[in-house]
Amino acid sequence: MTKADPAPLPPRILLVDVAEQLTKTLESLGYPTTGGSLGWPYRVGRESAAPRQLPQACVSMSGHQDADIVFLNMARPTLKTPSEDQLVGRGVTTIWQTDHRGVVDPRPFTAKSHRESFDKIHNHGGIFVFFIDSNASGEYGEGARGPRGVNVRNRRRRTMWEALTDLGRIEYTNLISDASEIVVTDESVVELLTAALPDAWYTVTLSGYAGEGSWHTLATNKYGEPVAAAITYEDRRGPVFLLPQLPKFHLVAEHFLADVCSRLSPQLFQHLESQRWTDTASLQPPEVQEMDRRIQLLQESLNKQIEGLRLEKAKLQETYAHELMIITATGEPLVLAVAEALRQLGFAKLVDVDAEEREKGNSNSLREDLRIEDSFLEKRVVVDIKGISGIPRDSDIHQSQKHAHMRIVESGDPSIRALTIVNHERRLPPDLRTQAPFRAEMEGNAKILDQGLLSTITLRRILRDARLLKWPAEVRREFVSRHGAIDHIPCHYEQVGEVCQYWKKVPAFSLIPSHPISVGDRLAIDTGERFFEIEVSSIRTNDSESTTASPDTEAGICADGLPSCRPGMPVYRVH
Repeated sequence: MTKADPAPLPPRILLVDVAEQLTKTLESLGYPTTGGSLGWPYRVGRESAAPRQLPQACVSMSGHQDADIVFLNMARPTLKTPSEDQLVGRGVTTIWQTDHRGVVDPRPFTAKSHRESFDKIHNHGGIFVFFIDSNASGEYGEGARGPRGVNVRNRRRRTMWEALTDLGRIEYTNLISDASEIVVTDESVVELLTAALPDAWYTVTLSGYAGEGSWHTLATNKYGEPVAAAITYEDRRGPVFLLPQLPKFHLVAEHFLADVCSRLSPQLFQHLESQRWTDTASLQPPEVQEMDRRIQLLQESLNKQIEGLRLEKAKLQETYAHELMIITATGEPLVLAVAEALRQLGFAKLVDVDAEEREKGNSNSLREDLRIEDSFLEKRVVVDIKGISGIPRDSDIHQSQKHAHMRIVESGDPSIRALTIVNHERRLPPDLRTQAPFRAEMEGNAKILDQGLLSTITLRRILRDARLLKWPAEVRREFVSRHGAIDHIPCHYEQVGEVCQYWKKVPAFSLIPSHPISVGDRLAIDTGERFFEIEVSSIRTNDSESTTASPDTEAGICADGLPSCRPGMPVYRVH
């Protein structure tokens, strides 16, 4: 009789400064756990900047060398008060923190002290899960208390990010305050992480990685900055997860280990395979097997549809890539994107001046970026395009005037005008940018000189409205002929009022028109994001049906396709 092979054991888990609920959850799932701590901080008076010693016996990391998986929380735990026997006396060398700022925190020093052990675990396939936080650095050194105070030697700044060698290769930014708006972007963990997001917050954004592993962004904030990520490796090293503060993580811990970690490090989860034999399809009743077959067929059909939609989405993103580039790029990529935007508005004879100069053998051209030379224009247009981090300065808009003057002098043709297109505050989302980037003095001078000033935010808005509403070619092209600051309102719109009230169920809105409005008129409502054009189907004035809304009298307007409105939204008549 042969002896059966022993059943595979689950991975051993080290839990460092994590919530008690996570420990209980993992233990209930049968995982052997060991608790640990990098130490606890304590408060001291800010009145003295003298070095303060790290308390003794505040670190608990027994048995951590045997761990296969390490969960480590960087967030600062509750402050404690050390007892006298945890602080050494005069003449005894110990570790001191020199920049305590009112809180002595041993954790960054302890994290660095354990890096060698943690690296060993990692290099042999261990998995690390860090709940990252910004309160995680300090300056430390060796010293002993003497009659004249403490003489601290070998001072070094330490951070919690030194707990693992590869963490030191990550670029990150500490936030001044915590934030809670998190968007899970990795499809493989959307359902899992979304379930853990209630009460979550982050204090760190991740901006780069210079290590040997592969970087995977798992979640971002509303600005698209990573706040959660994973690093995987082609060698023996286990994956490293960087997660925000997730108080509800214990709710998804089982699936995180069984679905995510076991897929990346199957050698640590062989015990799960031995437990999964009961899920074998052949053991299920025929009715269940038939249901599985139908689910599989439906899933395959849906996967094909989804793949088709993804391909269609990718094509659309490629087609309209210039709309994103004009609000993010600078330099030549911005010039190329603006050129494509102008083509979409109906301009065909665009001259890339840099390319023209290169053909002449001049590789250091200091001329304009583009020229618009379509014959339907009264004046040719010299275009200067700039991508800047702030708002435009006078020097930014004077360039196109100078280049237009140079072209007039060279050609003897006075019918040339200037247009400046600026991607201002390009590192900010559109809704956070200055809405009127050109100062009143700039706009006044531009009107006198017949110069146009256009922000790429406005250009993008014009592009989208023109495409979606199928504006006539002459309307699209008219924007470029304007002088002063160019807005997004087309020449065939005439403002007739603004929304006073909105009724969602009807749907309808009211306004006090400045000009008569009749049934059948076409109106446009500016929602702030785009224009919506509607046809007036009915009018009510003074609680009765009417065919016309008279000026200066509030009237209710009903129309099919009415968007959600807010009071104050401008309303235009479409001519």
